[in-house]
Amino acid sequence: MLPGPIIFFVTELDIHKEYMLNILDDIIDDEETFEKFFSSKRKDTNDGEEAIEISDFDSVKASERLVTKRAVRGPMGRRAAKNPLKNLAARNDLQTEYTEIKSGYAEKELKRIKLESFAKSNNLAAEALAGLASVEDFKSSSSLPINQMWLPFKPLMLLHVKGRTHVQTRLVEPIYSSLNRGDCFILISGSKLYRYVGSFANVIEISRSKKICASIIENKDLGCSANQEVILTDGRYVNERQWEDFWKILNKPEGYEIPDCGHADEDELFENSLHETNMIYEFDDDSLKPLEKFWGTIPKIEMLDPKKVLIFDFGTELYVWNGKNASSDDKRAALKLCQEHFSESPVDYGKCWVNPFNYSKIVGNRTVSAAPMTQLKREDWCLLGKITQHMETILFKEKFCDWPENHVYKKLKK
Repeated sequence: MLPGPIIFFVTELDIHKEYMLNILDDIIDDEETFEKFFSSKRKDTNDGEEAIEISDFDSVKASERLVTKRAVRGPMGRRAAKNPLKNLAARNDLQTEYTEIKSGYAEKELKRIKLESFAKSNNLAAEALAGLASVEDFKSSSSLPINQMWLPFKPLMLLHVKGRTHVQTRLVEPIYSSLNRGDCFILISGSKLYRYVGSFANVIEISRSKKICASIIENKDLGCSANQEVILTDGRYVNERQWEDFWKILNKPEGYEIPDCGHADEDELFENSLHETNMIYEFDDDSLKPLEKFWGTIPKIEMLDPKKVLIFDFGTELYVWNGKNASSDDKRAALKLCQEHFSESPVDYGKCWVNPFNYSKIVGNRTVSAAPMTQLKREDWCLLGKITQHMETILFKEKFCDWPENHVYKKLKK
């Protein structure tokens, strides 16, 4: 069998390869195309050189050398540089100091309201809570004077101890004419504590005066820093120097004789008469309202309400008693009213038997048996003091008929 014709299959890829080979042959063989592509040819530098001869240097002219250095000036149109510090100092819109603006009033008010609300549900007063929360710089603060306002004592005080059933301890004028031999007296002068015992004083008066002096020494009460008392018994002049100091404080003149005691019923008579002069107020609704239940009677401890502010007027002594849970606004307002009452209001005891301001000068065997019952104002030796609950002085406690003893009172406080 004869072989058939051979058939060659030409694909599209073979046609494309053949076409690309023909194009490359045409490009490689084209010299003009190479010259256009590599257009930068290396030039021969010797073609453009000019011939220079030695005689050509004769035309160069010499010039003189500069003696001084010439400053090179820049372009005239350039702006000169400025000093930034001078420009800053010349400005008027800048402040070199500032004014401090104090703020924080809202925070203080919120803090005060918070303390008051907390004090209502707490046993401590708002002042005590504020004192515990505050931070004080004691180095920068100066010490306060001893005779500052509202202290419940005076630098010089003479206490009169008189009575039998409920012995009264009253502040009297610190002068020699207030003494008599039938009672006991306590003289407080800074670091000195004298106890005068009359030769006709009863046992109860002597015992009570001894107890008061012991309390003053133990608690450093009434502003007295004495470590021991000086007992001056009438008729016994053991230590003349102590008697001289005692009479010097009271300004006793030479030759003056202390009056003897009065009649036997004098102690009870004056004790009951002094009770009638007691005036007790309660601060309520921005005013002082009398407490009728305790008016003109001896005070009792049951009247001391921790939520109230009470005012005790004993004539020569005026106390503002603040309960531990009382409002701070009431305390401040009560102090202001008491200050006006103490300094401006006249004193009238016309309906009473005695006047607590001058009764000591008619007690005893004296020629004078009567004294004025009214006066325009209180004397400088009278006392106006503020007392906080559980911080009462011994002079204030002695006005009560049922004040517990020290060891019992400490248990009640706990």
